[in-house]
Amino acid sequence: MKIVALGASAGGYEALQEFIKNLDEEYSKDIAFVITQHLDPTHPTLLKDLLSRYTTLPIKMIYDHQKIGPGTIYICPPNNNLTVNEQQEFILTPPGEKGFPKPSINLFLKSLAKHFDGDIVAIILSGTGSDGAEGIVAVKNAGGITIAQDPKEAKYSSMPQAAIQTGCVDLVLPVKDIAKNLLKILNIPHTVEKGTEKSSLETIFDMLQEKFNVDFTDYKIGTIHRRIERRMAVNNVNSLQEYIEILRNNPQELKLLFKDLIIIVTSFFRDKEFWGILEKHIVNQMSESQDEDYRVWVPGCATGEEAYSIAMLLDKICHQMKIHKKITIFATDISEEAIRKARIGIFSKDEVENIDDFYLENYFRKIDNDKYEIIKEIREKIIFSVHDLIKDSPFLNLDLISCRNLLIYFNPILQNRIINIFHHSLKDNGILFLGKSEAISSLNEKFIVLDAKARIFKKDPTYKQTDLSALTYYPKRYKNKIALLASDHSEQKLESALTKEETLLKSVVQALMKNIFKNIVIINRNNNIVYVGGNASKYLQFPKGNFSNDILTLINNELKFDVRYLISKVRTEAISINKRIRYTEDENKTKVQYINIMAIPFSNQHCRDCIALIFIESSDEVAIDKDIKIDNKDLQQYINDLETELMLTKEQLQTTIEELETSNEELQSANEELQSANEELQSTNDELETSNEELQSTNEELRTVNEELEIKTQKLREKTNDLENIFRILDFGAVIVDNELRIKNFTQKANYIFNLSYENLHELITTVGTKVDISNIRPILERVIKTKKEYSFEVKDKHKIFQIKIVPYIDKNSIHKECKGAIIAIYDVTEYRKKEEMLQNYQKKLLLEQEKLKTIIDESQNIILLANRSHIFLANKKFFTFLGIRNLEQLKEKMVYEFFEEDSPLFQKVKKEKWMEYLKKHPEEAHEVYLKDKNGNKRIFLIKVSQTSIDKKRIVTLTDVTEMKRKDLLLIQQSKLAAMGEMIANIAHQWRQPLNLLSLLITNLQVSFQNNHLTEDKFEEFYEKSNEIIQNMSKTIDDFRNFFSTHKVKVKFRLKELIEDTKKIVLPALEQNHITLKEDIKDIELFGYKNELMQVLINVINNAKDAIKERKIQYGQIILSNKIERKYVYFYVQDNGGGIEPEILDKVFEPYFTTKFKSHGTGLGLYMSKMIMEAMGGDIILENEGDGVKVTLKIPKETQ
Repeated sequence: MKIVALGASAGGYEALQEFIKNLDEEYSKDIAFVITQHLDPTHPTLLKDLLSRYTTLPIKMIYDHQKIGPGTIYICPPNNNLTVNEQQEFILTPPGEKGFPKPSINLFLKSLAKHFDGDIVAIILSGTGSDGAEGIVAVKNAGGITIAQDPKEAKYSSMPQAAIQTGCVDLVLPVKDIAKNLLKILNIPHTVEKGTEKSSLETIFDMLQEKFNVDFTDYKIGTIHRRIERRMAVNNVNSLQEYIEILRNNPQELKLLFKDLIIIVTSFFRDKEFWGILEKHIVNQMSESQDEDYRVWVPGCATGEEAYSIAMLLDKICHQMKIHKKITIFATDISEEAIRKARIGIFSKDEVENIDDFYLENYFRKIDNDKYEIIKEIREKIIFSVHDLIKDSPFLNLDLISCRNLLIYFNPILQNRIINIFHHSLKDNGILFLGKSEAISSLNEKFIVLDAKARIFKKDPTYKQTDLSALTYYPKRYKNKIALLASDHSEQKLESALTKEETLLKSVVQALMKNIFKNIVIINRNNNIVYVGGNASKYLQFPKGNFSNDILTLINNELKFDVRYLISKVRTEAISINKRIRYTEDENKTKVQYINIMAIPFSNQHCRDCIALIFIESSDEVAIDKDIKIDNKDLQQYINDLETELMLTKEQLQTTIEELETSNEELQSANEELQSANEELQSTNDELETSNEELQSTNEELRTVNEELEIKTQKLREKTNDLENIFRILDFGAVIVDNELRIKNFTQKANYIFNLSYENLHELITTVGTKVDISNIRPILERVIKTKKEYSFEVKDKHKIFQIKIVPYIDKNSIHKECKGAIIAIYDVTEYRKKEEMLQNYQKKLLLEQEKLKTIIDESQNIILLANRSHIFLANKKFFTFLGIRNLEQLKEKMVYEFFEEDSPLFQKVKKEKWMEYLKKHPEEAHEVYLKDKNGNKRIFLIKVSQTSIDKKRIVTLTDVTEMKRKDLLLIQQSKLAAMGEMIANIAHQWRQPLNLLSLLITNLQVSFQNNHLTEDKFEEFYEKSNEIIQNMSKTIDDFRNFFSTHKVKVKFRLKELIEDTKKIVLPALEQNHITLKEDIKDIELFGYKNELMQVLINVINNAKDAIKERKIQYGQIILSNKIERKYVYFYVQDNGGGIEPEILDKVFEPYFTTKFKSHGTGLGLYMSKMIMEAMGGDIILENEGDGVKVTLKIPKETQ
């Protein structure tokens, strides 16, 4: 199954619509299309309904763990991120941080690249921002095809442009062409794999080798096939020969193929579970080593994540172990582009999301909202360089090599050679860290397994490499084209396409090389060894440290001088030369072994200026006899030999001197050039630093400008949206015309008058049909545009009236606020005109009502004023009659409060200048003022102020309550007299017992006196007890006097104190009637008229007592409780006296109403209690509850 992933944002709907329209549905049945578009997370999407109009393919909204099927279009729902798993199911997850697009296109494409192998097409369509760019890179590296909408066509080009800038987009096309070419791309047959000629692939390899100096011969052929197929699909060709022609004629395509072949896939701490195991083995390794340096090589480092991971891990280990080691990490890759990114060390938020917080906090620096930079201390530990692991010299003396998931791209032969190089490069205790997918057959021969699952190995120091060819790079394609001579175990057959003579010659050469010239070393023009044959390796030695292919470095010291001479001679004279050289002596120095070295120059298209060094061992050994006597003839021969050898030595010395002089001159010249170049580089570096600073400054300015532009664009978008919504809800029609009277815009309700549709845009307003006669519209519009003054008129049809208002369209951004047209506003005023007529009728009625109201006010017995706190503006007839004046002018600007007497009760609460403000704040209280009438008589008035104002003035009502107050005083006196009778009865009851006791004491005193038993002590005892009884009786009189005191002063008192004083008065009567008084009181300090409140409480308790007594309740009880709230204290008196009949419950507060016998009640108690509570600003409420009455006293919590 193939997956086509489409990522879009703003403007994406139009692009998706065009894409779906142009799909060939017949050939789309094997493809799953997945749409990830940035959507409003707070609203459901209509995308499914909109797109379904253009295709018969099923369109489905994705749900969690939904199986992906072909022939279907899937849409990611709003406010979800989308990924796929290994079972090819969709996974929905909640979005991450605010401010990031949802769903994340990057996240989805990365998961596709991870779980689908190459059968992916990723398409980036219109949108703002850069979402999808990182996902495009991941899909490209996974072998998928990447396409971007042409930015010129996209409604918003930011997203396609960001994808293109990654360099990983294969095609940039208009949306219609993407849809049409998509099926061709996906359905190209796998021609490379099925019928590939070896020569065709070698041709491509040669082109890549020549252009990029990278040999892909030993890469796995399957990987090569897939990558070439992908590029053929992108270029829409079916034949490999056609593709080779494209490569020959298009260098850019060759570059893109090379980029596809060098797969760059990496991440921080890949396979995280294995890094803890690696850390343990590194700790053990460091513990056993005393070296101050720790050297690491990361071949195939890609963009550097793995190298940085190792650097952070090693730094952490050194800090934990409290050791200091100089850490050097060689991070290499064949991609210059990847190395450039790695050196910068800046990574996106997505790239670092899986890093542990410890590493993120200690080794990264946040430089942007979604960018993180590796700290300098870590970057300085790593040397990034372009390096080809296959052919370039390796790094040596290493403690650790991390080569993870690189060898999987090589064939077994190349894998084994790389493993040999790793073995040679590591120290004896060196560690090799491979990827979990890499299984190499030769590993166990050369390495010890430390952890098989984590693929961590240790070098086996007992394994010795004896064949240099196991380390040296030989271009495989050249082996079939040049006569490279191989040892018995590595011979290569020459190609058979030769002439008979060549075949005979080849046979002779093979025989010679096998039997006589079998030990051979071939060097190139730089004296680097390119081939070693036979047992020639025994004449070479491999030093520790950095590895070099130089023959003069590797040749044994005994042969170095002679080999240098032979090479120099051959290069100077271009001739073959042979030299017999004394090679070794035995241990006793009695025999000497000689060797012949032949130096033969040769050159062809593959090996310019090369030399073959053939080592021919001599079969004879010469004995050394130190006592031998030499005759003159032999001596002369010996001298001649010595002279010849001396002459050769001189020639060699002279040659060496000349070479040294030449080299010295060249070095001197090179040194001067280097100094000059260094100065130029220094100058260039200074210029670059300056340019860099300027660029950074410019970049910051551009970023700021870009942010401002984005904000302004968003505001413009919002305002456009606002305008569209305003147009939609306007309850009148509008038409906007330009200076030429052409229609620019209109609302639907403009059709009240005009016959408009969107086809009429840019037409003259005068050419559009109308429903009423407005033939004079043109001159009116021209006059408005010219004068910049609005104009309005009304028109009528059969049943409706329209007001047409024309206003100039002013461009406020122009210097002179030019008029750029006009706006025609059309109002349906039919209902308005009807209501206007109704209003006129109402106004007439209102005038009549006003006259009636004025009559009523003037006839009112209350004084009614319209005033502020200082002056009176209107007054009724009663006011003028009361004062005996005719009009307000007679008051001579007299202040309102000056009419009130100084001793008015209101002025005891507030300063007279603030009277109105006080009345507004306390509307629920009754306030009294005194006024003198025209005869000088003082009258008492209740004053009220309205809560609503009329032009900052208020209605003041004054009600004469003088007569009412007289009646109230009489009622209060009657109530107090009734209470006094009750009190006297209580006092009589209270005094009965102490009087009896006092009588008994006097009788005892008399008996004692008559019997002469009266002593001074007895008399003293009698005095104390009788005095105590008299004091208690006196206190009862004081309480009685206090209760009936007429002096009203607010005092501070505690609630429990009030109850205790009340109990002293009522308790005897309760006890006499066997009534229990219970309390559940939360104490609080109050400020008010204690005596009046006590009078109310006594009255309520006595009423409860009388009800219990009248109904002969056996176990009568009265319960006192309270509740404290913010402004009031609620005091409850609950009895079990049977309650009050519901039909008379509302009458109990009326004066003279009583439920008792007339001889037992006056009907004033509850009436007076209510008056007292309301005067305090409180209230009293009676209600039946349970088997009795519950009385609630609402007491204000006044403060002093």
